Amino acid sequence: MKLFNLVCLTSLFAAASASAATFSPADDSVATKVCMSVVKDNKLHLHNTLKSSRLDKRIIEDKLHCNDLPVGEFAATYGFNTVAKYLGADENVKTSIKDIAKVSDKTIHVSGSR
Repeated sequence: MKLFNLVCLTSLFAAASASAATFSPADDSVATKVCMSVVKDNKLHLHNTLKSSRLDKRIIEDKLHCNDLPVGEFAATYGFNTVAKYLGADENVKTSIKDIAKVSDKTIHVSGSR
């Protein structure tokens, strides 16, 4: 049973990585740079981006929107779970089904709130 679960999980990640969307910045604003840092799904990178931009994590949790979504919801929607947890997005409240084929080979332009 463990082997079956491992095979299913591995194939799921392989399918997700093969059809991942490409994210590109819409402009050079600080908000967009923070949103692009979220896309990297690395909390240390996000922390360093916030520090260099002189922003606070609590401020962006309340004020920043990436592609018209609150930053935590943006991270959770596109599967950036490491950053979503870092930002305090509660994954247990919201359940969604993602159509992997829908995001394949698609470029998503990321913009931050102004």
